[in-house]
Amino acid sequence: APPFVTLTTVDPGAGVATGNLHIAPGYTDHNLYSFLVGVTDGDFRDSIAVLLDVPETNQLPRLGRWPRDYYLQAGQIDLDLLAPSDPDLGQTARLFVVSGPRFMRVEQNYPEHAILWFKPSYLDVGTTSGTLGATAGYDTVTETFQISVYALPQISPLADVSVAVGETATQEFTAVDADGGTMSLALADGPPYVTLSILESAPGSLRGAIHVSPRNYDVGDADATIALREEQGESQARFHIHVFDP
Repeated sequence: APPFVTLTTVDPGAGVATGNLHIAPGYTDHNLYSFLVGVTDGDFRDSIAVLLDVPETNQLPRLGRWPRDYYLQAGQIDLDLLAPSDPDLGQTARLFVVSGPRFMRVEQNYPEHAILWFKPSYLDVGTTSGTLGATAGYDTVTETFQISVYALPQISPLADVSVAVGETATQEFTAVDADGGTMSLALADGPPYVTLSILESAPGSLRGAIHVSPRNYDVGDADATIALREEQGESQARFHIHVFDP
């Protein structure tokens, strides 16, 4: 018997037995088979011939993606390389978007490769879902997944600072977080005469100030970087400092 055929005794009975013939062929097992099913009581045995016809069955196409949800940063492009396929020879699986947000699309320039393409904006922050389909001939399969878009803080542009020794130059700035998260402020890099202060803070917004107070020995040029941090990560902004001796 072929390997996908199994015979088990359900009830040996008393003169009448019950058995189970289990047949579970795979897609590649299409063929004509013959085998014997036998029975015995220990002294005598009997058998019957079975003719089994397994017809060829069309297999469903495959999207060729690792089953996962997507966690995307607003303002960034995210690409997922897919390998659509159809186990049946001579057929090509084509991918298409069944439903999803406007920032999602699929590109398939070659039969064996496709790219699932995301480009969310800050207006897309939140959670939604997408459904991708694959078709080959008359067969179609779909997969639905979750798409979450988060945003890092956005910092207003910083101006370069030119300041004399012994003086203090102050520059105010604002930051917004489309997620509505609470932000913290830090000096990521810069000389020790640069300090920061928070003027106003609320979930999703912050107004701060940069104070540059150089001494005599600080004459020259330097760069400083401020960082706005929240639960999802941080954003940085950099500016140049020129200190002169009047």
